[in-house]
Amino acid sequence: MTARLDHANLIVRDIEGTIRFLRTALPELRVRGGGGSGADRWVHLGNDDAYVALEQATVEPAERWTPYAGKPGTNHLGFEVDDAEAVRARLRAAGYRDTTYPNAHPHRTRVYFRDAEGNDWEFVQYRSDDPRKRHDFGHGVLDAALERLASAGPDLKNGMTSHAPMTVEALCALGRPEAVMPWLDRYAVGLLPAPPRRERIAPDAWRSALARADRFSDWSAFFREELARAPWRDVLERWVVRLAPGICAAATHGVIRVGHAARSLGIVETPQRLRELADALASWASTYQELPTASSEATHDGHEAFAPRDAIVRVAIVPPDRRRFSGTIVSSLAGLDEWPAFAPAIDLLDVRGDVAPRAGEVAETFARVYLANAHDVLTSIVFVHGVTSVAAVANLLPHLEEGTARSALRYAWQAGAGLYATFGTRPPTAGEIEPAKEGWEALVEAAIAHGDEHAIKLAEACWTLDAKAPSPAYGAAVRHAIETLPRAS
Repeated sequence: MTARLDHANLIVRDIEGTIRFLRTALPELRVRGGGGSGADRWVHLGNDDAYVALEQATVEPAERWTPYAGKPGTNHLGFEVDDAEAVRARLRAAGYRDTTYPNAHPHRTRVYFRDAEGNDWEFVQYRSDDPRKRHDFGHGVLDAALERLASAGPDLKNGMTSHAPMTVEALCALGRPEAVMPWLDRYAVGLLPAPPRRERIAPDAWRSALARADRFSDWSAFFREELARAPWRDVLERWVVRLAPGICAAATHGVIRVGHAARSLGIVETPQRLRELADALASWASTYQELPTASSEATHDGHEAFAPRDAIVRVAIVPPDRRRFSGTIVSSLAGLDEWPAFAPAIDLLDVRGDVAPRAGEVAETFARVYLANAHDVLTSIVFVHGVTSVAAVANLLPHLEEGTARSALRYAWQAGAGLYATFGTRPPTAGEIEPAKEGWEALVEAAIAHGDEHAIKLAEACWTLDAKAPSPAYGAAVRHAIETLPRAS
């Protein structure tokens, strides 16, 4: 069902005065109808799409209404306009009070004015047709959160990877910027500062610094230099080409962080977001790890490639007695070097055709892998990354050349297949999946209340993916994660 606001009904002291205010702001408004007289008078002022119904007040309230005072009532009504500054000029010239507060945003302009009765009105001009950009209210919050994280390193005191920059961006993407700072206040106690710099990474000697976790700060400085010399999309393209074979780095956290950073920059470019992209790329490069890869000419199914659901069942699972888990996901992935049957997995996926829809199919397959194999905290965390890493690559696709996008998806598939090979026990179901009992609004609220970074990131990834290509696997995976992962304390 499609719904829109048809009209608002206001009781005012001076109908003519309110009409005068609104027609000063918006001369194109007209009286669509009216009736009654005296205390019964009413007027409809608007256009063919919507209107404001004005009725004559007959009783004076005991206390004059003041917007934004915390009392029940209407703070303001908003009109979408073509030129907000022209509205401002007309209303100022007519002597009306400008109540606009600082609200700079790259994709909209908002101005506020009080009419003669003290009612506040908003006039908003959108500068993008993209709803995500038009309705982004996490703009300032995200930058403030990233500023707080500027001195933090990529790791936590418990030895795990910090999810802070990724989670705060996910909360903003979910339209919940008010949840960012409370979440970050709790999470920040576990952060570590960035390690000291060691030596500059020369542009022609970067390969020697790959997979050096102790060089994170050197990599961060390197990428800040890169971003100072070239547009961020050019830097992203160049380095995704170079780093894609290592998408599994740090259990895919590198590419996930880059995906969140790039999405935020796609909305607006700020110093904080550029710095975060530098740190995200540094995280990826400093933990770089490749999985065994057979030549594309040596796939074990007669060079045939498959759709994701058909490809996943052909991935060779490592027998339990040959797995090399020593406390981290990274150690298990490293153990694939001793499992030659995995090497052809990268070429099982057919990456021809449109990349974005194929990325969605890969993500949906890994959501099914999650549902079939996540049975405790460890396996839930493992298979969350199978989904969120592909979602991160999907966030990168609009900013990459087609060949680079296809390569990134190919290696994201390989990383997810590696998680399946090292932690999986059974193939995902190809049949119907029982959907979560709640809708997305309730699932998102539950994930935020739960507080675990993996639950929040999975909820955002699945919510975003489901909006593009609905599948009950997404909501079911989020519900399972909320029930399985320990709540944040």
